[in-house]
Amino acid sequence: MHNSMSLIPLWVYPFLFILVLWGIKLCSSCTVKVNRLYVLPLVFILISGHHFIELSNDQLANVMSWIVAICIGMYIGHLNKQNAAIKIDPANGLISLPKDNSIVTMVMILFGVEFLMAAIEGIGPPPFAWFNPICMFISGGITGIVIGGNATHLYRYRHNMADSI
Repeated sequence: MHNSMSLIPLWVYPFLFILVLWGIKLCSSCTVKVNRLYVLPLVFILISGHHFIELSNDQLANVMSWIVAICIGMYIGHLNKQNAAIKIDPANGLISLPKDNSIVTMVMILFGVEFLMAAIEGIGPPPFAWFNPICMFISGGITGIVIGGNATHLYRYRHNMADSI
């Protein structure tokens, strides 16, 4: 186990800490600058991109599972956020978001995949042929959910499809 922990890239730990703190903050309603809605998807894209680079091996099943999962995740994220009770203040660039307990869960699952990848790398080749596509599907799906949810909030903000703060 110690060997697998040493295989985890060092950048993972600060990201985990920041994302968990951010996820905990989102467990209650909050008002933030609308530009912050771009940050969380970018972080998830970086992490999922790392999974893609590590696991794709230029195999069609791996690449397709990641792309399909992102698309499915974006649709789920959109469905999840399309009727959320947000409030906007375009004059000050603010958006008020309802509480969202799912972010902490998604962060933990995504980092669970990271730790599992490191552990498997430490013991040798994956235990079964579908290990890489499954990890990529989970990573892509979670990333897609975050992208779709935040894109829906941004769309509603830009088109004044919410109550004023």
